[in-house]
Amino acid sequence: MSRSIGRISAAVTTAAVLAILLSGSSSPAARSQEIQRQPVFRGGANFVNVDVYPRRDGRLVHGLTEKDFQVFEDGKPQTIEKLELIRIESFVPDSLRRDPNTQQEAERLLDDPRRRVFVVFLDDYHISREYARFVRAPLVEFLERTIGPSDLLAAMTPDISVRDLAFGQRLETIEAALADFWRRMQFDGPDPNTLRPRTDYEWFLYNCYISRTPDHKVNEAFVRKLMDLHRLDLVFTGLEQLSARLAALRDERSNVLLFSSGWQVERTHDSGSMAWGNDGGALPPIGVTRGGRVTTNPTQPTSIDKSKCDAEYLRLVGIDFPDRFRTLVGDARRSNVSITAVDPGGLTPPPTDIESPEVPTAAQKLAALRKISDQADALRTLADNTDGVAIVNTNDLRTPLRKLADDLGAYYLLGYYSTNLNHDGKYRRIEVKVAQPNIRVTARPGYRAVTPEVARAGEKAPATPAGSTAIEEALGALGRVRPTAELFADGVAWPGRLSVAVELPAPTAARWTNGADVEVTVTNASGEAAGSARGRIERPYRGALLQVPVDGSSGGPWRVTVSVTGSEGRLGDRLEIGPMPANAVGQPLLFRAAPSPQAPLRPAADRQFFRTERLHVEWPVIEPVDRQEARVLGRNGQPLAVPVSVVARQSDGQAVLTVDLNLAPLATADYVLELTATRASGVEKSFAAFRVTR
Repeated sequence: MSRSIGRISAAVTTAAVLAILLSGSSSPAARSQEIQRQPVFRGGANFVNVDVYPRRDGRLVHGLTEKDFQVFEDGKPQTIEKLELIRIESFVPDSLRRDPNTQQEAERLLDDPRRRVFVVFLDDYHISREYARFVRAPLVEFLERTIGPSDLLAAMTPDISVRDLAFGQRLETIEAALADFWRRMQFDGPDPNTLRPRTDYEWFLYNCYISRTPDHKVNEAFVRKLMDLHRLDLVFTGLEQLSARLAALRDERSNVLLFSSGWQVERTHDSGSMAWGNDGGALPPIGVTRGGRVTTNPTQPTSIDKSKCDAEYLRLVGIDFPDRFRTLVGDARRSNVSITAVDPGGLTPPPTDIESPEVPTAAQKLAALRKISDQADALRTLADNTDGVAIVNTNDLRTPLRKLADDLGAYYLLGYYSTNLNHDGKYRRIEVKVAQPNIRVTARPGYRAVTPEVARAGEKAPATPAGSTAIEEALGALGRVRPTAELFADGVAWPGRLSVAVELPAPTAARWTNGADVEVTVTNASGEAAGSARGRIERPYRGALLQVPVDGSSGGPWRVTVSVTGSEGRLGDRLEIGPMPANAVGQPLLFRAAPSPQAPLRPAADRQFFRTERLHVEWPVIEPVDRQEARVLGRNGQPLAVPVSVVARQSDGQAVLTVDLNLAPLATADYVLELTATRASGVEKSFAAFRVTR
């Protein structure tokens, strides 16, 4: 659905809104060049905004009027109702920029066609540590030169969900992203040939293929190939979701700066193309056990449940990356997302293992050169087909980025009423032409018309689900799930104690190989010491649960300080735990575990879970309840068809209600687990939010 169409209402309202917008962002010099004729508004018609970039010799052509442009929708000419030249002020001090106060405010700003949007995508899976140091200086210089007083920007990596994108105007957002980017590159280590899993999922792949020999060697060559497929899958997923997200937020162009050394978008893998054994042999045949389970070793018994390993292997090698890449390019173009691809490696030769005694053969050198060429070609294809720029094979990143900043400094915004009044939900192509010679025009390529249902509903927002406020409050707990966090802490008040969960993110835990000591101190609302506890995070786990006895009569809230100390240094966090509610059921504690019911529970302060994990939740029972039930809700509060059972039992002398939920059926998204407890005095609900990732 086109958001520009949704902006049109009654003629008087639209005229007032446009008048406010026209008085806003353009400078006096720009307004003097704007076409003064205003559109004649027609109630009920579809008004479409189109951003246009007419260039001659690579530079925007100024001084054009309505008579110079022609607009076609599905080949039919349209009448231009308005045209204006938008100029962006450059080199704006960061002190003059203001970040939106809320995500809702940011989305309203994104809907303004006179604001530009930039997203920096740092593909840290496909940039070596050696090249990572070349990213910061040219990027910061480009943004300082480019970002105007009304522009919005955000940053993401393949591991960041588009739901976590925080749009702002100050460059602090990029500085924080770059700091985290460099920390991740440091974690990779100086040797590019060393296999270093970063996340829980990568450790899962790693552990899947430990040999069954007594020395438990890992087939690193095979795991690396799977991990490469997984990381490319993550990058493509991030770019796909980013294009879809930007298309949903705005019609006008969004600019993506992709920093990556590129990818080899190869044909679909099969079981014969990947080496399994340490001797470089082929994979064993894929078969089915007598129980119907797909496995790579159907005849050899094993104590390890390989079904999930095999399922992930089949999924990864079955991805058709060439087809997916073509779809990614097409979707980005249709979404009016322009991708500029920057290879920070430039002409620097690929890093080599200086400790390796082997001299590369001619065939190996040729394969390495072909890989570099294929990677650059992928970046060129992505940029060329989305009206972006491919900055590859150069050690001078500043010069092309400066030119890009100048090229993006101005553009035309024209508007027309579509002559097609059908509400058919179909995609409509837009073509813009300029009568003057030797001008190359790029513009918004099209939009999707509203559907009959939306048209009949007048595009009114759906009714708010019952209990949405409580659901939104529960989802607010996911705000602590920051991609840059090096420590997670969460806590709830239970009868006579505070339960504090402390958890390290997977990349951080991988560095803390000797575990860590944990200390928790608590003060009450008056600032007086209320208790403390000590614990330890033991490898291979990455979390600990500490119980702090407190005087329940103080009622809270309690302020909690968490300190984690180990061989890698010291980490800290603070949180506030509110008083225990005067309900029959208290606040929930979250745990993670493997899918097997016998797998040990681990405290989950980081509320992100893999689909290969099991979520375990416990609620303390303060007063007896007659009946209890639970269900999984989507982010919109709508229940999902996922069976959930509630079990009452004892835990450390405390009556609790527990839920165990295998997450395999759930897609990557945010969810809320709703518990309903019924007793004679009424019905109570409690909510626990969690996020499912890959």
